[in-house]
Amino acid sequence: MITGAPQEHDQNFTKRLSDYQTYGRKYNGNWGTLNGKYQSERTNFYHKPVANLNWDWAINDKSELSTVLYASWGRGGGTGNYGASAIKSNGQIDFDAIRDRNLAVGDGVQGDGQSYLIRSSVNNHNWYGLVTNYKHEISENLVFNLGADLRTYYGTHFRQAENFLGLNSWTESRGLRDGNSVPGATATNTITESMGVNPWGATFNSLGEDQRIDYDNSERISYGGFFGQMEYSNDMFSVFVQGAVSTQSHQRFDRYDYLAQFEDSEKVNNTGFNVKAGGSFNLNEQNSFYVNAGYYSRQPYHDNIYLNFTNLINPLTNNEKILGLEAGYSFKSQYFSANVNAYRTSWKDRVTTNSRAATEDDDFGSIVVPVGNQIYTTNEGVEQLHSGIEVDVVAKPLPNLDLRGFLSLGDWEYKGNAAKTVRDEDRNVLSRAVTDVDGGKVGDAAQVSAGAGFKYEIMERFSVDADYRYYEKVYSRVGAVKNNLELPSYGIVDAGLSYKMLVGADKSKSVYFRFNMNNLLHNIYLSELSTNIKTTDRINPNVATDMRTYESEGRLINGLADANQGYYGFGRTWNFTIRYNF
Repeated sequence: MITGAPQEHDQNFTKRLSDYQTYGRKYNGNWGTLNGKYQSERTNFYHKPVANLNWDWAINDKSELSTVLYASWGRGGGTGNYGASAIKSNGQIDFDAIRDRNLAVGDGVQGDGQSYLIRSSVNNHNWYGLVTNYKHEISENLVFNLGADLRTYYGTHFRQAENFLGLNSWTESRGLRDGNSVPGATATNTITESMGVNPWGATFNSLGEDQRIDYDNSERISYGGFFGQMEYSNDMFSVFVQGAVSTQSHQRFDRYDYLAQFEDSEKVNNTGFNVKAGGSFNLNEQNSFYVNAGYYSRQPYHDNIYLNFTNLINPLTNNEKILGLEAGYSFKSQYFSANVNAYRTSWKDRVTTNSRAATEDDDFGSIVVPVGNQIYTTNEGVEQLHSGIEVDVVAKPLPNLDLRGFLSLGDWEYKGNAAKTVRDEDRNVLSRAVTDVDGGKVGDAAQVSAGAGFKYEIMERFSVDADYRYYEKVYSRVGAVKNNLELPSYGIVDAGLSYKMLVGADKSKSVYFRFNMNNLLHNIYLSELSTNIKTTDRINPNVATDMRTYESEGRLINGLADANQGYYGFGRTWNFTIRYNF
């Protein structure tokens, strides 16, 4: 089987709350007009065909072998500005003014402060793999599984021009690094060709290597693993134990920033493993409980192994170590059912990343980051501790009425210290520091949530349903920090209608119709923040004599400093689905 779906869509980044207040909560400042036509600075385009070949072999009545051979070929990337900052007018990019400035320049030179082009950051890959699993029934109650997972990945990453916007060419120089990543010789290249945004075009065409800018590198990742599981089950209980071991190798190839003899990095090999065991026990037909425990030693990701996108190896890179414990209880009856689950997960030596948009208030010394460009923060050596309890219930007071509810109480925190590195889109290091993050709250998801709803069957196969969901203890998505910012809590209501129509001579097939109304009451809420600015923070921290705060100046929106960046949730939306089952 071969599938693929070329896609192209524009991007929006987090904006300051003050910008949303000025331009509306749907504001996106990444576009403008050129010659009276829509022009976007930020567009994602990608095509990733996937091919699978499956083989299932029933060896005998007790043994079977399942194997899948797969491949994928990804082509595409994302666009953004390169060179001078964009010119803005009324919150949007003035591409006409940029073109006029470029026409006056003629031949663009990196660092001249005037030249601007739209570049594509291209990410291509070839990925091949095989997964096979052997299953054998040792007895009626005892089952054994053994399998292998083999993969190889080769990715290529570079930048090229997407639109010169009036420039004739682009020239840039860089220092070529040696084996210690110390710049030695210099190189200069000039590009004159561009490739527009087109996922089909990216699939079958590319510019020459001499037309690449900023960076041009590849990596090869090879993975081989073996896994097994033994499970015993009967009417009263089931127990299992499973484990896996794997080896993973990484190597980087940099064609742009290194002298030819130093393009290939040292190969890094890492071994990982996991082991998990658990069981479930049926006390009777209504009551059961389970316990699971697992430990995982997971190899680091490629970008965390090599320092700041160079061939130097990061000494802080270790396997991530995860210890997960969970236990639960379940009750089932004709009219009521309930599940209770408790968990505790420790995640050590984790690497987290987050991003935000640069503002005019940012000060990174000699490095100027254009307003609106992304700033990336990487936290290394992080420990996260997640614990909590979850409850869900379903009641059936009438044959055609279901009542449901849930409650989730979590406590997710960072522990110890984190090594923090801040970079811009061009991979320049803006700052490095080791910070205390102990007790800081993990962001980007509600740690407390609750909900209730119903489903009522008006007539056979035709039903109406509605749910209310409440979210609290949502913190900013800023990675590992000690004092994270809590967002205002919020609740939303969803509702829908469903109908299942039986078709076919024997009514064995069906057509399913579903209409959803999401956020029925059109509640306006902040769904995410990417900054951590407090109301008591100084507005101009770089000016020693300016003691004004956001609170003292009344610069608050929803009780938050208006310089914070984030997204508002969707208002009222709807969708309609048709599905044919055969």
